Amino acid sequence: MPDTSPTFKSVDQQIEIYRPDGNRAFVPLHAIESHLSPALLCLPGRSAVITPIQRGFAEHLLEHAAQGSLLPRARANLYSERHYLSAKKTLKLFTRGTIILFYESGKDHGAAAVVAVARVQRAYLRPEGAIDRTDLDPSVLSAETLSTIGQSESKTITAFDNLITLPKPVPLATLQRLGCGKATQLISTTPITSDQLQAILQEGLQL
Repeated sequence: MPDTSPTFKSVDQQIEIYRPDGNRAFVPLHAIESHLSPALLCLPGRSAVITPIQRGFAEHLLEHAAQGSLLPRARANLYSERHYLSAKKTLKLFTRGTIILFYESGKDHGAAAVVAVARVQRAYLRPEGAIDRTDLDPSVLSAETLSTIGQSESKTITAFDNLITLPKPVPLATLQRLGCGKATQLISTTPITSDQLQAILQEGLQL
């Protein structure tokens, strides 16, 4: 890897590496992350979003709880790519390669903190009536619980991978100090700056 971090240009930009034999090579950023999974190269300038998730869903989708559950693992955890469902308007924010920071809300004794980070593989719209098992099985929702994420006729389905749970959840107070913790920013998916991303990860990963 290069001595200094290059500026992010695209998820497919070529990253300079040196092979064991000393020869230089260039490999797409996305490929490096996939080969080293779960790994994320959060280069300066890389886009990221904070997206809210309720405690009851987060515990099954992200498996971040410090104390393991005695309940059977959620079906979503059988998939290398899991699905996060949200309102139609969020589609434009979940572009391929975007970093997702999952904020577990304080509702129902939730952590009120960023608890995990992952990478968007793809996102697409699906009319609610057309959502089927291929969309729902990698998620923690069912046809009966779809209404809990809003009343829009279509849903954004985001496939994500390279999930990393943060050793130290980043609390609301830190997000507020960084300028990305207002109540209006945490009720829906919200973009954040590269500097905010770096600060959150430094605290959450205890770097």
